[in-house]
Amino acid sequence: MEDTVSEHKDEIMVLSHEPVPGYRGAFYIVLAVATAYLLAVFFL
Repeated sequence: MEDTVSEHKDEIMVLSHEPVPGYRGAFYIVLAVATAYLLAVFFL
């Protein structure tokens, strides 16, 4: 196992893809709702 890891040490694998429009905005909306919910639970 150790020699297998050392063989691939020099290679860098980059996994990338084109961003899908709309997901970033949806992420921020869900994050804001979750943060507001947690604040309401802790302070009310």
